[in-house]
Amino acid sequence: MLIHMHISFLLLSSVLVICSCKTVPEHRGNQQIPSLIASLETGGCLGLCPVYQVRIYADRSIHFNGIAHTQVSGKAIDSLSSREWTTLRSAIAESRFSHLDSAYITPIMDASSATIQLFTDGKLHKVTCRGDAPTAFRIMQEHLASILDDRQWVRGAPRKAQESPIEMILELYSADDISALEEQFADQELTMIKRLAPDRLIYLFRTRSDQENSELLLETLRKDDRVKQAQWNRKLKQRK
Repeated sequence: MLIHMHISFLLLSSVLVICSCKTVPEHRGNQQIPSLIASLETGGCLGLCPVYQVRIYADRSIHFNGIAHTQVSGKAIDSLSSREWTTLRSAIAESRFSHLDSAYITPIMDASSATIQLFTDGKLHKVTCRGDAPTAFRIMQEHLASILDDRQWVRGAPRKAQESPIEMILELYSADDISALEEQFADQELTMIKRLAPDRLIYLFRTRSDQENSELLLETLRKDDRVKQAQWNRKLKQRK
């Protein structure tokens, strides 16, 4: 009887060991989840600011969760096209996002927050902003938001500002005036995009103002003591 019980115990132990071994590949399989490439999460405000989360993975899948004031409530999944994927990777590579601090918080009560994570320089970098944000952060936020606009997940239709951006070229007397100009004309969302000449202080700027207000903005900039020259981006008009 004792011998029979001993044999049964050994058989039971063997079964448990085998079952335990079978769970190892399943656990390792969890590590096959595609890596996170980019994410954007927005917070609420006192008004109707869209609140949502979006994550983009290395398999080009895009996972959206509409929380409040979005066209799509709840979860939605799609895949980036080859063009969208290439453009996103290029934008991340050129963003210098890893050089930003982890947080830029302005003590403004009625302002939505935004948190972006990007996989760059071999690891994830996370930055949270509320109120004024660095140019690199704003550009990436707009890029990720445009992906959502194309799918009409946040708004009912793509933003006109993304379809027909208004760009101008400014030559400045000092590069130190870029931030001051962006702050002064924040209502028009004047944003420096990139430097156009290595030996001259010529920059490409963008504004979200409509055509009438952008004309007024250009005239104002031409009279500004910090601006040497100001003109429309003619190449943009030619591309249209």
